[in-house]
Amino acid sequence: MIYYITFFVTGFCAYEAKKGKKLFAYILIGWMIVLAGLRSETVGTDVLVYGNSLFESARTSDFSEYMFNNYNWYGIEPLYLLMTYFVSLVTSNVHILYFLIEFIIVGLVLSRLMQLEHPQSVLLGMFIFQCLFIGETFNLMRQSIAMAIIFFATQYFERRQYVRYLILVVIATGFHSTAIVGLLLLFIYLLLQKKNNMWIHLLIVMGSCVITFFYNEVLSKMIEFGIFSEKYSRYVNTAEGGFDFNIIILRLPILLLIFLFHKKYQSQDRVTNSFLVDILILEIILAELRVLSDSIYRISLYLGYFKILAYPKLEEVLKKRTNKLIVMTLVILYCLIVFYYQIIIQGNNEIYPYETYLLK
Repeated sequence: MIYYITFFVTGFCAYEAKKGKKLFAYILIGWMIVLAGLRSETVGTDVLVYGNSLFESARTSDFSEYMFNNYNWYGIEPLYLLMTYFVSLVTSNVHILYFLIEFIIVGLVLSRLMQLEHPQSVLLGMFIFQCLFIGETFNLMRQSIAMAIIFFATQYFERRQYVRYLILVVIATGFHSTAIVGLLLLFIYLLLQKKNNMWIHLLIVMGSCVITFFYNEVLSKMIEFGIFSEKYSRYVNTAEGGFDFNIIILRLPILLLIFLFHKKYQSQDRVTNSFLVDILILEIILAELRVLSDSIYRISLYLGYFKILAYPKLEEVLKKRTNKLIVMTLVILYCLIVFYYQIIIQGNNEIYPYETYLLK
């Protein structure tokens, strides 16, 4: 129940914040950092390893020993290690670290969403973020920070401020090495900016298929050239073959809705909206990597974040109030169904049921 309350409360707060009531932005962020910060170590698969254990290591180890062991032996990225270490200097309570992580993630996502045109679009974007990605923020803490940074940074390549974007990609990579996918996003956007036609879209999709089917070779080369650390070598040669049709079924409904209103969707901000559509298609293809490896599948999560922008933009391009209401209702119902299926039925990220350490 607490999650459903969160979805509607934060969506409403985002709506009011867009209307200029800054207090609601603080309420939204405050709600989320309290929910994240007070959770027990059983809420989120990776919490015990990259939360409690790492924090304890930061508290009890010499700085150089802590950095060397966790970076060289376990491949944990340096900026996440530094953040954890500095928090451990001011408090012995690991939950302060969880407060900080959620503050960074939600703050960046909300800042990006505030650039949408309508208050109802911001509401919808925040609702989508909570339903589809709250599990990742509570579980994949390092990567969620990296994804939020990349998501926030994309505003800069839209403004042709490429240096700023690349600086943020480097920072994101310091939290999780998979953020290198930010370079792929920039490449796709520049490609569409130069020539936005059917052949370019086909090239993007076909190129993704090649990466999907030959990911072992691609990953091996990335490890060889130092793009990914050696810890990713255990993900090579894990393929079992086949496709997971649930991945397609769970992502197709809203994409079909966008295709239904394709001309209107392309009528505003053509390059950005074309980019978003291509990213949604690309995310479906790369999500099939779950069949090959759950860990490599995480790379597609960066692309999935763009649903937070792509779905609300559909509401923005529609003129009739009835169509807007129908689209918003369908998207909200879709997100609730996906959350129920993935989090409650399948148990993804192990965040359900919610428990707080205060009651233990």
